[in-house]
Amino acid sequence: MTPNRTMQSIAARQPRQLPRGGAVRKRGNTASPDDAEVVYRKLKPADGAAIADHLKRLPSQDRRLRFMGYVGDAVIDRYCAGLDWQRAVLIGAFVDGVLRGVAHVALGEKPGGEAEIGLSVEPAHQGKRIGTELFDRALLSARNRSAVSVRVNCLAENHKMRRIAGKYSKEAGHCGDELTLLVHQDASDAVSHVQEAKADGIASTRIILDHSKWTTHVQTAP
Repeated sequence: MTPNRTMQSIAARQPRQLPRGGAVRKRGNTASPDDAEVVYRKLKPADGAAIADHLKRLPSQDRRLRFMGYVGDAVIDRYCAGLDWQRAVLIGAFVDGVLRGVAHVALGEKPGGEAEIGLSVEPAHQGKRIGTELFDRALLSARNRSAVSVRVNCLAENHKMRRIAGKYSKEAGHCGDELTLLVHQDASDAVSHVQEAKADGIASTRIILDHSKWTTHVQTAP
C-alpha cells in the first residue's frame, strides 16, 4: 500500500545533508535543559503496534491530511497490517521513547523507479523540525534504494507538508483539492550510503545505551 494516492509530477533541487550526529536531535530551534531528545530510527514489523497507536493519536483533521481523506481506527489497522515491508522504509521519530512521527517511503516495483513519501507528526510535536528531519531521512533512504524520483501527494490545504516538500520541489499536478510534488534525485553514491549507515549506527548505539541505563537502574534499585 502506498502512503497516499498517486497523481502527476515535477523536478526539484537536491536535499540537504543530514545534521551531524544523524539520529538524535533536540526539539526546537534552540536547545534548553527542558527539551526532550528526539531519536530517529528505522522501524520494523515489530513496531506495527506503535505505528498504529501513533496514527490513532492523530485528530480527525490530521488523519485527513495524512491519508487525503477521513479515516477511522479500522482503516488505520488495515493500513498497518497491509504494510509491504519488502518494498517500504519507515522511519520513526521517538520523543521520550514514544513514537510521535513517521515517514513512510513506498518503493517502486523496479530499481530506478519512483518512490512515494507519506508523513505524519502528532500535533503537540509539530513546528519543531521533526517533520523536516523525517522527510530528509526519507529522501536519503529512497535515493539509496535507487529511486530516481520521489512523489509527494497531498491536499492543497496541507500547508505544512507543502512547505516541507517545497524546499526541494515546485508544485506539479493539481487536480481539484489535491496536488503533487516530485523530487528528482541524483544516483546514490558512497557518500550517501555512508551517511545513511552512520545515522543507522548512531540510532542503534543510542538504543543500546538507553537499554543499558534502564538495566543498570533496575539492578541497582533498592
